[in-house]
Amino acid sequence: MDDKLDSENFTQRLDSLILGFRNETMQEFIKTKGRLAHQKEQTIDAEKRRCTTLLGAKQNEIENLKEKLADKTKMSEEYSLRCEIMALWSGKG
Repeated sequence: MDDKLDSENFTQRLDSLILGFRNETMQEFIKTKGRLAHQKEQTIDAEKRRCTTLLGAKQNEIENLKEKLADKTKMSEEYSLRCEIMALWSGKG
């Protein structure tokens, strides 16, 4: 009878330990999953900020290039007009 009681106690204790281990493992898994999700969000946010900064820099560069192109186009048109005027004067002279 003692052996049967010891065996039942051992089985109950083992079941209790297994259940406790399972619960602790699940809790740790959930905590780890939460930390990883948080790290993932932080990484994505940092990457978005980096890309937004790069995009802003490229947009500024494009605007500067547009302004320079407009200036060069204006100068080219002015030089072209001057050349035509000089050609007319030289033809009359």
